[in-house]
Parts: sequence; C-alpha cells; structure tokens
Amino acid sequence: MNMLLKEFPTSHSLTVLIHGLESSKDDWTEKNGFTKGGNLTALLEDNELSYCAQDLYGHGQFKADEPGFDPTDISDELWPLFIKRSVRACLEAIESLCNSGAYQSLNVITYSGGSQIGVELLKEQLSLPVAVVAMAVPPLQRDYDDEYSLHNNLDVFSNTKNFFFFGIADEETPIEDCRWLVPQLPKNSVHFEYQSGHSLPVQWVSDCLSELLRVV
Repeated sequence: MNMLLKEFPTSHSLTVLIHGLESSKDDWTEKNGFTKGGNLTALLEDNELSYCAQDLYGHGQFKADEPGFDPTDISDELWPLFIKRSVRACLEAIESLCNSGAYQSLNVITYSGGSQIGVELLKEQLSLPVAVVAMAVPPLQRDYDDEYSLHNNLDVFSNTKNFFFFGIADEETPIEDCRWLVPQLPKNSVHFEYQSGHSLPVQWVSDCLSELLRVV
C-alpha cells in the first residue's frame, strides 16, 4: 500500500484522512469530485498542514484476502475484519509518521462510511492526543442500534473538538436522524447542514478548514 502523504516542517499537527466505502485514498486528491476531497487537501496544503491517508481494507491498493470480499456490499461476517484491518493500517501510518516527534496532536477527518473507522481509531491508545474530529455525512445506523452505531459511541468525542457535516437530502441518512443525534452530541461539538445529498457541496470543505484552523 502506498500512503497519500504531504508533510510540512511548520505543521505541528497531523491530519488523518479516512475515505468512505467503495472508494479509496484517491478521493482526497480529486477536486470537485463526489466528496470534494481534493479541494480539502488543496486547502490543507495552502495552510501548510500535514496530512496522510491510507486505503481501507479491500479498497484501492489494499486488496482483500477473502475471495468473497465485496467493497460495494461488505457482508456482516466480514465487517469486523474490515474494521480491524482498516484501523490497523491507519494506526501503522500514524505511528510511522509520529515517531519523528514533529507532531504534537492529530486531527481526524472522515467521509461517509469512513466515520466508523474513525470511531474505532479513536478507541485506540494513540501516541498523540486527537484535537479535532470532523465527520462528513456519517452513516448513523440509528435503526441498527448496534456496537458500530454512532449514537452508541459518543464517548469517543468527549475530549475533542467535533464537527459534523450533514446533507439535508442525504440519500444514505435521513436528516431527521441527524437532527435526532445532534442534541446527544457532546457540548464541544458543532454541526452544519447543507442543501445537498450525500455528496456535500464544496462549502463543507471551507467550513471544515476554517474550524480546523481555529483549533490548530
């Protein structure tokens, strides 16, 4: 696996970018695409903020070992394995970059299904504190109400500054579920709503960067 990486000697925080399902780390290089990920990394570079991204398990160059693994429809049987190996890849990337001692904190930015990897990553004993968590159109899984549902993992956001970006016409998550979640979020959380679907407008990128700069 090749890591998407851009480092600046003046950056004291490392931003970890986690792509969504059926995608790859290349989402973070495509300007004006579905996720606007390339717009975000361009702004990070303009502000000399270091970032990295890995392919999740079974996506991009991170090939799955199981012949039945389908990134467009990950089975319930393979889901825990997908989570475990994706988190491990992110951890290894973070550890390799933070060993230099150049960074003082981490930021975690996710899109769509990548939020579940982000949540599991936050449960790990990371070598550096996480300052900011930003999640764009996270699947809430309110009806599933299982161990991966966002509302059952809100404790991981208790010590970070959190930003959530929702599309009012999101095809994956009803806005009613998003508005149901908002009052449950820790007080150190802010949410944004856009007149869009699961593909957020580029405005989410500038909003995310503005909020990130307030913290770092």
